[in-house]
Amino acid sequence: MKRKIILMLSSLAVAALLIAVPVTLANQTDSGNGMSGMMNGSMMNMMDAMDSPQGKQMMEDCAQVMKTYGEDNKN
Repeated sequence: MKRKIILMLSSLAVAALLIAVPVTLANQTDSGNGMSGMMNGSMMNMMDAMDSPQGKQMMEDCAQVMKTYGEDNKN
């Protein structure tokens, strides 16, 4: 009887861990460490800079380099 109780308690403990760990990890990613955490001040500053004429020119130049790189790798 004592052995059955120990087995039951240990299985309940394992089940509780299997439920608690994913819930805890999910709450950590929702608290600003995920995509919402990326949108801090420095990311917003970078996005504003990309919207400038210089940022748009840089994006065009980068796209041209990537296009050329893709053509060079076809061989």
